[in-house]
Amino acid sequence: MKTLFLLFSVICLLTPDPSSAQGSWLQRANTPPSGRTESTQFSIGSKGYITLGTGSGLLTDLWEYDPIFDAWTQRAVFPAIGRNSPTSFSIGNKGYISTGDSYNDLWAYDQLANTWTQKQNFGGSGREGAVGFSIGAKGYVGTGGSYQNDLWEYDTLLNTWTQKTNLPSNARYHAVGFSIGNYGYICTGFGGTFYNDHWQFDPVLNTWTARANFPGTARDRSEVFVIGTVAYVGGGWTGASAVTDFFAWDQSTNTWSPVANFPAAGRYNGIGMTINGKGYVGSGNNIPDFWEFTPPSIGMQEIEDVFTVYPNPATDFLHINILHPFPQGTSIILYSMSGEMIREFPQTSSFQCTGSREVAVYVGDLPAGIYFASFNLGSKAYLKKVFITK
Repeated sequence: MKTLFLLFSVICLLTPDPSSAQGSWLQRANTPPSGRTESTQFSIGSKGYITLGTGSGLLTDLWEYDPIFDAWTQRAVFPAIGRNSPTSFSIGNKGYISTGDSYNDLWAYDQLANTWTQKQNFGGSGREGAVGFSIGAKGYVGTGGSYQNDLWEYDTLLNTWTQKTNLPSNARYHAVGFSIGNYGYICTGFGGTFYNDHWQFDPVLNTWTARANFPGTARDRSEVFVIGTVAYVGGGWTGASAVTDFFAWDQSTNTWSPVANFPAAGRYNGIGMTINGKGYVGSGNNIPDFWEFTPPSIGMQEIEDVFTVYPNPATDFLHINILHPFPQGTSIILYSMSGEMIREFPQTSSFQCTGSREVAVYVGDLPAGIYFASFNLGSKAYLKKVFITK
């Protein structure tokens, strides 16, 4: 039986506080064995993973990071040929790795069984430097290689690939890819010149929309992680140097703002991932260090009497009682800490737009981890942190 514990501090997105707008970095345990480059990473629940790339030769080891104990544990070795610059995404309790060098195979790592299973080969050509991200139960891989602009969708249920609309901008490799809610994003990269453009993919409409350009120097081989509805992009190679600046992109406002620079040596071909609401960056250029980013408290302020939840702790069902009027069509959305929309609870006939209203939502089937329950009230987004343990 899963138990759900809830923090009763409601967070409201308001005007940024300049004194806390930069976030902070903390060095953690080095990535094993002794540094690598051109590896890949993914996170599942409360754990992060790094594999492949080059250290003292091509590597196939898989390491699991536990942020609670600040410790790395070796897991099942990647069963195929080692390679540089593969891409990855995670869905549920599985991490998926594809491409790298000239390969186009796809492998799924099962966190619970600690096993690898080969899946249907990637639908495009073998390549390095592709991007990967997931939206719901679908994975996406695209760009990379000798400057590609294609995008492919992987259906985990059917084990099939379908080509989607090409990125409408310049073909490229070593861009960054990420997802927030129902959308995927591709930003930066190199295709004969360095890029700083930023594009949003809608999987329902199969369309791309330009978003605000990345504000730093155009670059490739950067790191990215997502916390809630904010993506953090930084580091990488500008053609002149490896840089350390980082910028935060807010999906709700389509704006970028600088955050604290990466505090160690500049690098490219490193890793970036999200675990339990914090960002992690490290490795790259055969540097073994690993750093934890705590996001800035931009716009976070406790608000009383916005909504309540019960029981606490709860099992299976979570009751949410919203105490303020809110617009017709409002829904409560449950996000993972990496910004992936896990579930949406729309209004029903018993969940209306005036007065105090309550809705019961089922959460008993979700894996252990930290989530955010979110809804909009006027121009403000309210969040409540949700912990699920087995």
